[in-house]
Amino acid sequence: MKLLKMWTRPAMRYIYKDNRPEILLEDDDVQKIWRWSRSAILSQYYSSPLDILTDEDYRARISRIQHGLILFYLQWEGGSRTVKEQLLNVLTDFHKDSEFQVPFLGALDCYDWPLVCEQETIREYPTVRLIKDGQILDYRRTLTIKDLRSTLKLLQRPAVELIGTIKGVEDFLSSETLDKYEMEQNVILFWPNLASKYDGERLGVLGALIGHYMFAMADNSLSYILYQKYGRHQGLLHWEQPWAMVARGSDGYIPHHVRSVLILLDNGTISSFFADITIPIFGELNAATYPMYTRTGKPLVMVLGTEFQRIAPASILSRLAISSTYPQFHFVWLNSGKPEVSVATKDGGRVVILDQGENNAFWYDGDTSLEKDIRAWISDYVDGKLSPQCTER
Repeated sequence: MKLLKMWTRPAMRYIYKDNRPEILLEDDDVQKIWRWSRSAILSQYYSSPLDILTDEDYRARISRIQHGLILFYLQWEGGSRTVKEQLLNVLTDFHKDSEFQVPFLGALDCYDWPLVCEQETIREYPTVRLIKDGQILDYRRTLTIKDLRSTLKLLQRPAVELIGTIKGVEDFLSSETLDKYEMEQNVILFWPNLASKYDGERLGVLGALIGHYMFAMADNSLSYILYQKYGRHQGLLHWEQPWAMVARGSDGYIPHHVRSVLILLDNGTISSFFADITIPIFGELNAATYPMYTRTGKPLVMVLGTEFQRIAPASILSRLAISSTYPQFHFVWLNSGKPEVSVATKDGGRVVILDQGENNAFWYDGDTSLEKDIRAWISDYVDGKLSPQCTER
Protein backbone atom coordinates (compact mmCIF):
# COMPACT_ATOMS: atom_id res chain seq x y z
CA MET A 1 0.00 0.00 0.00
CA LYS A 2 2.81 2.42 0.81
CA LEU A 3 4.41 1.70 -2.56
CA LEU A 4 1.13 2.46 -4.29
CA LYS A 5 0.86 5.76 -2.42
CA MET A 6 4.39 6.74 -3.36
CA TRP A 7 3.81 5.89 -7.03
CA THR A 8 0.38 7.41 -7.43
CA ARG A 9 1.07 11.04 -6.60
CA PRO A 10 3.94 11.92 -8.98
CA ALA A 11 2.82 9.55 -11.75
CA MET A 12 -0.68 10.93 -11.94
CA ARG A 13 0.50 14.51 -11.74
CA TYR A 14 3.02 13.80 -14.50
CA ILE A 15 0.55 12.11 -16.85
CA TYR A 16 -2.38 14.40 -16.25
CA LYS A 17 -1.43 18.08 -16.50
CA ASP A 18 -4.41 19.81 -18.08
CA ASN A 19 -5.76 22.93 -16.41
CA ARG A 20 -9.39 22.60 -17.33
CA PRO A 21 -11.92 20.82 -15.15
CA GLU A 22 -13.77 17.83 -16.43
CA ILE A 23 -17.10 19.65 -16.51
CA LEU A 24 -15.77 22.13 -19.07
CA LEU A 25 -14.51 19.53 -21.54
CA GLU A 26 -16.31 17.42 -24.12
CA ASP A 27 -14.48 14.13 -23.63
CA ASP A 28 -15.27 10.88 -25.39
CA ASP A 29 -16.20 7.79 -23.37
CA VAL A 30 -12.64 6.48 -23.18
CA GLN A 31 -11.31 9.75 -21.78
CA LYS A 32 -14.13 9.91 -19.26
CA ILE A 33 -13.38 6.42 -18.01
CA TRP A 34 -9.68 7.27 -17.67
CA ARG A 35 -10.37 10.51 -15.84
CA TRP A 36 -12.83 8.80 -13.48
CA SER A 37 -10.41 5.99 -12.66
CA ARG A 38 -7.58 8.45 -12.14
CA SER A 39 -9.59 10.60 -9.75
CA ALA A 40 -10.93 7.51 -7.98
CA ILE A 41 -7.37 6.32 -7.26
CA LEU A 42 -6.36 9.75 -6.02
CA SER A 43 -9.47 10.01 -3.86
CA GLN A 44 -8.67 6.68 -2.19
CA TYR A 45 -4.94 7.07 -1.61
CA TYR A 46 -4.22 10.79 -1.67
CA SER A 47 -4.51 12.55 1.69
CA SER A 48 -6.15 15.89 0.83
CA PRO A 49 -4.65 19.03 2.38
CA LEU A 50 -7.99 20.84 1.98
CA ASP A 51 -9.72 21.78 5.23
CA ILE A 52 -12.67 19.42 5.59
CA LEU A 53 -15.67 21.16 7.16
CA THR A 54 -18.69 19.72 8.97
CA ASP A 55 -22.00 21.13 10.13
CA GLU A 56 -20.56 21.47 13.64
CA ASP A 57 -17.68 23.81 12.78
CA TYR A 58 -18.76 25.35 9.46
CA ARG A 59 -20.13 28.70 10.70
CA ALA A 60 -17.51 29.24 13.37
CA ARG A 61 -14.57 28.55 11.08
CA ILE A 62 -15.86 30.60 8.16
CA SER A 63 -16.40 33.64 10.40
CA ARG A 64 -12.68 33.67 11.26
CA ILE A 65 -11.37 33.43 7.68
CA GLN A 66 -9.94 36.57 6.06
CA HIS A 67 -9.64 35.20 2.54
CA GLY A 68 -10.18 31.85 0.89
CA LEU A 69 -12.83 29.67 -0.64
CA ILE A 70 -14.99 26.68 0.09
CA LEU A 71 -15.86 23.82 -2.26
CA PHE A 72 -19.28 22.20 -1.91
CA TYR A 73 -19.04 18.77 -3.48
CA LEU A 74 -20.22 15.16 -3.69
CA GLN A 75 -17.49 12.58 -3.14
CA TRP A 76 -18.50 10.31 -6.03
CA GLU A 77 -19.23 13.06 -8.57
CA GLY A 78 -16.59 13.35 -11.30
CA GLY A 79 -16.62 17.14 -11.59
CA SER A 80 -16.19 17.48 -7.84
CA ARG A 81 -13.14 15.24 -7.89
CA THR A 82 -11.59 17.20 -10.72
CA VAL A 83 -12.06 20.57 -9.00
CA LYS A 84 -10.56 19.13 -5.80
CA GLU A 85 -7.47 18.27 -7.84
CA GLN A 86 -7.45 21.78 -9.30
CA LEU A 87 -7.44 23.19 -5.77
CA LEU A 88 -4.54 20.95 -4.76
CA ASN A 89 -2.51 22.44 -7.62
CA VAL A 90 -3.58 25.95 -6.58
CA LEU A 91 -2.48 25.29 -3.02
CA THR A 92 0.90 24.03 -4.23
CA ASP A 93 1.37 27.20 -6.30
CA PHE A 94 0.69 29.44 -3.30
CA HIS A 95 3.20 27.55 -1.17
CA LYS A 96 5.81 28.35 -3.85
CA ASP A 97 4.90 32.07 -4.15
CA SER A 98 6.30 34.16 -1.30
CA GLU A 99 4.43 37.32 -2.42
CA PHE A 100 1.07 35.96 -1.29
CA GLN A 101 -0.26 34.28 1.82
CA VAL A 102 -1.46 30.70 1.56
CA PRO A 103 -5.27 31.01 1.44
CA PHE A 104 -7.84 28.95 3.28
CA LEU A 105 -9.23 26.21 1.04
CA GLY A 106 -12.16 24.41 2.61
CA ALA A 107 -14.36 21.58 1.38
CA LEU A 108 -17.75 20.34 2.55
CA ASP A 109 -19.38 17.09 1.40
CA CYS A 110 -23.04 17.81 0.71
CA TYR A 111 -23.96 14.14 1.05
CA ASP A 112 -22.69 14.07 4.64
CA TRP A 113 -23.96 17.54 5.57
CA PRO A 114 -27.02 18.27 3.38
CA LEU A 115 -28.52 20.83 5.76
CA VAL A 116 -25.53 23.18 5.38
CA CYS A 117 -25.72 22.91 1.59
CA GLU A 118 -29.45 23.56 1.66
CA GLN A 119 -28.95 26.66 3.79
CA GLU A 120 -26.30 27.91 1.32
CA THR A 121 -28.67 27.18 -1.62
CA ILE A 122 -26.24 24.79 -3.30
CA ARG A 123 -28.08 23.48 -6.37
CA GLU A 124 -25.30 21.92 -8.42
CA TYR A 125 -21.96 20.22 -7.88
CA PRO A 126 -19.27 21.26 -7.65
CA THR A 127 -20.02 24.78 -6.38
CA VAL A 128 -17.31 27.18 -5.21
CA ARG A 129 -17.99 30.10 -2.89
CA LEU A 130 -15.51 32.79 -1.82
CA ILE A 131 -14.74 33.95 1.71
CA LYS A 132 -13.74 37.54 2.37
CA ASP A 133 -13.47 38.80 5.96
CA GLY A 134 -15.81 36.08 7.19
CA GLN A 135 -18.45 36.80 4.53
CA ILE A 136 -19.44 34.30 1.84
CA LEU A 137 -19.52 35.63 -1.74
CA ASP A 138 -20.45 34.08 -5.07
CA TYR A 139 -17.67 32.81 -7.33
CA ARG A 140 -18.21 34.17 -10.87
CA ARG A 141 -15.22 32.93 -12.85
CA THR A 142 -14.32 29.61 -14.45
CA LEU A 143 -12.99 26.64 -12.48
CA THR A 144 -9.59 26.61 -14.18
CA ILE A 145 -6.43 26.69 -12.09
CA LYS A 146 -5.55 30.13 -13.44
CA ASP A 147 -8.89 31.73 -12.53
CA LEU A 148 -9.02 30.07 -9.11
CA ARG A 149 -5.48 31.20 -8.33
CA SER A 150 -6.09 34.73 -9.64
CA THR A 151 -9.28 35.07 -7.59
CA LEU A 152 -7.54 33.97 -4.40
CA LYS A 153 -4.85 36.58 -5.04
CA LEU A 154 -7.48 39.30 -5.49
CA LEU A 155 -9.13 38.35 -2.20
CA GLN A 156 -5.91 39.30 -0.39
CA ARG A 157 -6.34 42.91 -1.52
CA PRO A 158 -8.61 45.35 0.37
CA ALA A 159 -12.26 44.87 -0.54
CA VAL A 160 -12.37 48.45 -1.87
CA GLU A 161 -8.90 49.97 -2.18
CA LEU A 162 -8.55 53.76 -2.09
CA ILE A 163 -5.61 55.12 -4.12
CA GLY A 164 -4.33 58.57 -3.13
CA THR A 165 -1.22 59.21 -5.26
CA ILE A 166 -0.35 59.47 -8.95
CA LYS A 167 2.29 56.78 -8.51
CA GLY A 168 -0.29 54.54 -6.88
CA VAL A 169 -2.55 54.95 -9.90
CA GLU A 170 0.27 54.21 -12.35
CA ASP A 171 1.41 51.17 -10.37
CA PHE A 172 -2.12 49.80 -10.16
CA LEU A 173 -2.65 50.16 -13.93
CA SER A 174 0.77 48.75 -14.89
CA SER A 175 1.34 45.54 -16.81
CA GLU A 176 3.40 44.24 -13.88
CA THR A 177 0.38 44.45 -11.58
CA LEU A 178 -1.83 42.72 -14.14
CA ASP A 179 0.71 39.92 -14.49
CA LYS A 180 1.14 39.58 -10.73
CA TYR A 181 -2.58 39.03 -10.18
CA GLU A 182 -3.07 37.14 -13.47
CA MET A 183 -5.74 39.57 -14.65
CA GLU A 184 -6.46 40.70 -18.20
CA GLN A 185 -7.63 44.13 -17.07
CA ASN A 186 -8.15 46.31 -14.01
CA VAL A 187 -10.23 49.42 -13.33
CA ILE A 188 -9.91 52.58 -11.25
CA LEU A 189 -13.14 54.43 -10.50
CA PHE A 190 -13.20 58.22 -10.18
CA TRP A 191 -16.43 59.05 -8.42
CA PRO A 192 -16.59 62.56 -6.91
CA ASN A 193 -18.90 63.26 -3.96
CA LEU A 194 -18.92 59.66 -2.81
CA ALA A 195 -20.71 60.59 0.41
CA SER A 196 -23.92 61.59 -1.35
CA LYS A 197 -26.86 59.24 -0.97
CA TYR A 198 -27.24 58.62 -4.69
CA ASP A 199 -23.64 57.55 -5.20
CA GLY A 200 -23.63 55.62 -1.94
CA GLU A 201 -26.47 53.44 -3.16
CA ARG A 202 -24.60 52.77 -6.38
CA LEU A 203 -21.44 51.78 -4.54
CA GLY A 204 -23.40 49.28 -2.49
CA VAL A 205 -23.24 46.82 -5.39
CA LEU A 206 -19.44 46.72 -5.43
CA GLY A 207 -19.55 43.57 -3.31
CA ALA A 208 -20.57 41.60 -6.39
CA LEU A 209 -17.28 42.61 -8.05
CA ILE A 210 -14.95 41.31 -5.32
CA GLY A 211 -12.84 38.42 -6.59
CA HIS A 212 -14.17 38.87 -10.12
CA TYR A 213 -12.67 42.20 -11.17
CA MET A 214 -9.55 43.99 -9.99
CA PHE A 215 -10.68 47.50 -9.12
CA ALA A 216 -9.89 50.45 -6.88
CA MET A 217 -11.28 53.88 -6.05
CA ALA A 218 -9.28 57.06 -6.65
CA ASP A 219 -9.19 59.70 -3.96
CA ASN A 220 -11.25 62.77 -4.92
CA SER A 221 -8.13 64.94 -4.74
CA LEU A 222 -6.72 63.09 -7.77
CA SER A 223 -9.75 63.53 -10.00
CA TYR A 224 -8.80 66.87 -11.55
CA ILE A 225 -5.12 66.00 -12.09
CA LEU A 226 -5.87 62.68 -13.76
CA TYR A 227 -8.74 64.19 -15.73
CA GLN A 228 -6.24 66.62 -17.28
CA LYS A 229 -3.85 63.78 -18.10
CA TYR A 230 -6.19 60.99 -19.19
CA GLY A 231 -9.83 62.08 -19.26
CA ARG A 232 -9.99 65.27 -21.31
CA HIS A 233 -8.78 63.77 -24.58
CA GLN A 234 -11.43 61.03 -24.26
CA GLY A 235 -14.22 63.59 -24.49
CA LEU A 236 -15.15 63.75 -20.82
CA LEU A 237 -16.88 67.07 -20.27
CA HIS A 238 -15.56 67.95 -16.83
CA TRP A 239 -13.60 66.33 -14.03
CA GLU A 240 -16.57 66.08 -11.67
CA GLN A 241 -18.22 63.45 -13.86
CA PRO A 242 -17.97 59.86 -12.62
CA TRP A 243 -15.47 58.14 -14.89
CA ALA A 244 -13.02 55.27 -14.90
CA MET A 245 -9.59 54.31 -16.17
CA VAL A 246 -9.29 50.80 -17.59
CA ALA A 247 -5.94 49.09 -18.12
CA ARG A 248 -5.66 46.00 -20.30
CA GLY A 249 -2.67 43.72 -20.68
CA SER A 250 -1.00 42.68 -23.91
CA ASP A 251 -2.87 39.92 -25.73
CA GLY A 252 -0.72 39.30 -28.79
CA TYR A 253 -2.40 41.87 -31.05
CA ILE A 254 -2.68 44.88 -28.74
CA PRO A 255 0.02 46.00 -26.29
CA HIS A 256 -0.70 46.99 -22.71
CA HIS A 257 -2.78 50.17 -22.77
CA VAL A 258 -4.90 52.45 -20.58
CA ARG A 259 -8.16 54.09 -21.67
CA SER A 260 -10.73 56.35 -20.01
CA VAL A 261 -14.48 55.76 -20.05
CA LEU A 262 -17.49 57.67 -18.77
CA ILE A 263 -19.70 56.08 -16.09
CA LEU A 264 -23.33 56.55 -17.11
CA LEU A 265 -25.36 56.98 -13.93
CA ASP A 266 -28.61 56.01 -15.62
CA ASN A 267 -27.27 52.93 -17.39
CA GLY A 268 -27.95 50.06 -15.03
CA THR A 269 -25.74 48.98 -12.18
CA ILE A 270 -22.02 49.20 -11.60
CA SER A 271 -21.84 45.43 -12.18
CA SER A 272 -23.19 45.75 -15.73
CA PHE A 273 -20.91 48.74 -16.30
CA PHE A 274 -17.88 46.63 -15.35
CA ALA A 275 -19.07 43.80 -17.56
CA ASP A 276 -19.28 46.16 -20.55
CA ILE A 277 -16.03 48.11 -20.11
CA THR A 278 -13.94 44.99 -19.50
CA ILE A 279 -14.97 43.35 -22.78
CA PRO A 280 -11.75 43.02 -24.83
CA ILE A 281 -11.58 45.79 -27.41
CA PHE A 282 -10.15 43.25 -29.86
CA GLY A 283 -10.65 39.67 -28.75
CA GLU A 284 -11.27 36.16 -29.98
CA LEU A 285 -14.85 35.17 -30.77
CA ASN A 286 -15.60 31.66 -29.56
CA ALA A 287 -18.24 29.75 -27.63
CA ALA A 288 -17.06 31.18 -24.32
CA THR A 289 -16.89 34.85 -25.40
CA TYR A 290 -19.92 34.92 -27.73
CA PRO A 291 -22.51 35.70 -24.98
CA MET A 292 -20.33 38.59 -23.78
CA TYR A 293 -20.34 40.22 -27.21
CA THR A 294 -23.99 39.54 -28.02
CA ARG A 295 -25.22 41.00 -24.72
CA THR A 296 -24.46 44.55 -25.88
CA GLY A 297 -26.09 44.18 -29.30
CA LYS A 298 -23.27 46.10 -31.02
CA PRO A 299 -22.26 45.11 -34.58
CA LEU A 300 -19.15 42.93 -34.82
CA VAL A 301 -16.25 43.82 -37.13
CA MET A 302 -14.64 40.43 -37.57
CA VAL A 303 -11.51 39.10 -39.21
CA LEU A 304 -11.55 35.41 -40.12
CA GLY A 305 -8.51 33.33 -40.91
CA THR A 306 -5.85 31.02 -39.63
CA GLU A 307 -3.04 32.37 -37.48
CA PHE A 308 -1.00 33.32 -40.55
CA GLN A 309 -3.88 34.44 -42.79
CA ARG A 310 -5.19 37.04 -40.35
CA ILE A 311 -1.87 38.75 -39.53
CA ALA A 312 -2.38 41.87 -41.72
CA PRO A 313 -6.11 42.52 -41.18
CA ALA A 314 -5.87 41.70 -37.47
CA SER A 315 -3.14 44.31 -37.07
CA ILE A 316 -5.35 46.88 -38.81
CA LEU A 317 -8.45 46.08 -36.77
CA SER A 318 -6.47 46.11 -33.52
CA ARG A 319 -5.26 49.64 -34.31
CA LEU A 320 -8.81 50.76 -35.11
CA ALA A 321 -10.06 49.20 -31.88
CA ILE A 322 -7.51 50.86 -29.65
CA SER A 323 -8.01 54.24 -31.35
CA SER A 324 -11.67 54.36 -30.21
CA THR A 325 -12.56 55.76 -33.65
CA TYR A 326 -15.54 53.41 -33.90
CA PRO A 327 -16.94 52.89 -30.38
CA GLN A 328 -20.21 51.58 -31.83
CA PHE A 329 -18.51 48.29 -32.82
CA HIS A 330 -16.90 45.29 -31.19
CA PHE A 331 -13.72 44.21 -32.99
CA VAL A 332 -13.12 40.46 -32.91
CA TRP A 333 -11.20 37.70 -34.65
CA LEU A 334 -12.30 34.15 -35.43
CA ASN A 335 -9.81 31.32 -35.81
CA SER A 336 -10.85 29.50 -38.98
CA GLY A 337 -8.18 26.88 -38.27
CA LYS A 338 -10.44 25.28 -35.66
CA PRO A 339 -12.48 22.28 -36.88
CA GLU A 340 -15.76 23.71 -35.56
CA VAL A 341 -15.41 26.84 -37.78
CA SER A 342 -16.94 26.13 -41.19
CA VAL A 343 -16.38 29.50 -42.93
CA ALA A 344 -13.97 29.33 -45.86
CA THR A 345 -11.01 31.70 -45.75
CA LYS A 346 -8.20 32.71 -48.06
CA ASP A 347 -4.74 34.23 -48.01
CA GLY A 348 -4.95 37.55 -46.22
CA GLY A 349 -7.99 36.45 -44.25
CA ARG A 350 -11.51 37.80 -44.63
CA VAL A 351 -13.27 40.72 -42.96
CA VAL A 352 -16.99 41.02 -42.32
CA ILE A 353 -19.40 43.18 -40.32
CA LEU A 354 -22.13 41.22 -38.52
CA ASP A 355 -25.17 43.31 -37.63
CA GLN A 356 -26.62 41.53 -34.60
CA GLY A 357 -29.81 43.58 -34.59
CA GLU A 358 -30.78 42.85 -38.19
CA ASN A 359 -28.88 39.54 -38.41
CA ASN A 360 -27.11 40.68 -41.59
CA ALA A 361 -23.58 40.16 -42.88
CA PHE A 362 -21.59 42.78 -44.82
CA TRP A 363 -18.50 41.22 -46.44
CA TYR A 364 -15.42 43.25 -47.34
CA ASP A 365 -14.21 42.52 -50.88
CA GLY A 366 -11.07 44.66 -50.98
CA ASP A 367 -7.43 44.14 -50.07
CA THR A 368 -7.27 43.16 -46.39
CA SER A 369 -3.80 44.68 -46.03
CA LEU A 370 -4.93 48.24 -46.85
CA GLU A 371 -6.01 50.13 -43.74
CA LYS A 372 -7.43 53.14 -45.60
CA ASP A 373 -9.75 50.91 -47.64
CA ILE A 374 -10.98 49.06 -44.56
CA ARG A 375 -11.59 52.39 -42.80
CA ALA A 376 -13.58 53.65 -45.80
CA TRP A 377 -15.62 50.42 -45.88
CA ILE A 378 -16.49 50.69 -42.17
CA SER A 379 -17.43 54.35 -42.65
CA ASP A 380 -19.71 53.37 -45.54
CA TYR A 381 -21.47 50.91 -43.22
CA VAL A 382 -21.92 53.62 -40.60
CA ASP A 383 -23.38 55.93 -43.27
CA GLY A 384 -25.79 53.23 -44.48
CA LYS A 385 -24.14 52.88 -47.89
CA LEU A 386 -23.55 49.10 -47.76
CA SER A 387 -25.96 46.34 -48.71
CA PRO A 388 -26.00 43.08 -46.73
CA GLN A 389 -25.23 39.72 -48.29
CA CYS A 390 -27.34 36.77 -47.22
CA THR A 391 -24.49 34.31 -47.71
CA GLU A 392 -20.73 34.52 -47.49
CA ARG A 393 -18.92 35.68 -50.60
